[in-house]
Amino acid sequence: RYLLSAYTLLFAGAGFWLWHTRRDLNILTKASNIVALVLFASPLVSIGMYEAGPAKYFEERKEKPIVEKTGSPVYGRPDIYYLMVDAYASNDALKEFFDYDNSAFTNYLKEKGFHVLEKPMSNFTGTALSLSTILNMEYLDTLSGGKKITLETINPRELVQDHSARRFLKLQGYSYVHLGSTWDGTRRNYYADKNVNIGYFSEFFMMLYRTTALHPYTFNYSLFDFDYVEWKRILFQLDELARMPGRKGSYKAMQEKPLFVFAHFGVPRGPFIFKADGTFRRPLLDYAKDPERAAR
Repeated sequence: RYLLSAYTLLFAGAGFWLWHTRRDLNILTKASNIVALVLFASPLVSIGMYEAGPAKYFEERKEKPIVEKTGSPVYGRPDIYYLMVDAYASNDALKEFFDYDNSAFTNYLKEKGFHVLEKPMSNFTGTALSLSTILNMEYLDTLSGGKKITLETINPRELVQDHSARRFLKLQGYSYVHLGSTWDGTRRNYYADKNVNIGYFSEFFMMLYRTTALHPYTFNYSLFDFDYVEWKRILFQLDELARMPGRKGSYKAMQEKPLFVFAHFGVPRGPFIFKADGTFRRPLLDYAKDPERAAR
C-alpha cells in the first residue's frame, strides 16, 4: 500500500510537470526514442533466431502423412476422452504425503470406462515437454529429428498444436474437441473442430499486465480478474464435458462422428482458486488474512 501511494504520486507529479513545463524536451524525446528502439529490437533478434531454427523441420513434418485412410465406416466407434489434470498426484502419493484417500475419484472414473494409471510418472519435468511426447507418441529425441534436444530443434507449442494423435484420429473420421487451459500451448488449438474455453487474454499478457502500475487498481475487476476467470473456466469446461457424450447443446452437429476430446485442466496446480465446496477463493487475499498459512 505504501509503494502504490508513492508510485501514484510519482506518476501524477511527473505527468503534471511534463504537461506544464516550457522547457525544450527534444533531447529527452530523442533519447527516449533511442532507448525504446533498442529495447524493441533486442527481443526481435532473439525471436527471429528461434523461429528460423525449427521452421524447416516442422514444415517437413507436416508434409509426411501419419497413416493412409482405410475408408472404413466410423459409426459405432467409441468416443475418446483424454483428461490431462495438470500436476495431479497419484493415489499413493496423495495418501503418503497428504494422508488423503483419493480412491473414490479414480474408482468413479474406472466405472465410467476410463483407464487410470495407478502410478503415473512423467517422461519430462514440464507440461510442455510431457504433452509434446504424449500427444505425439514419441520421445523428444525422435521429435527433434535425431538432433540435440534444444529449443532450436523442439517447438513444444507446435508439437502440442499439430500433434500426431489428432492427425491419426482425424484420418479415422473423428471430430477433435479441444478444452484448453490458460497456458498458450493449449489455450486454443487452431486444428480443432471445436475449442472450448473462456477468457480473452493470453498467458503472456497476464504475466506482463501483473507487472504494470494498472494491476493493483484493476486486478479484481471483470476481465482483468484472472483468478476468477480461471475458476469460471474450469466450471464451464466441466459443464461442457458433461454435454459431449449425449451430444447435447452445441454438440448436436457432431452426432455422425465419434469424438476425440483432449482436456487440459489447470488444476490442482496454482493458483489455488477452489475452496473445499467448489466455490471461489482469492489466493492472495486469503493468504494475507492468514500469514502463517502463507508462510507454509
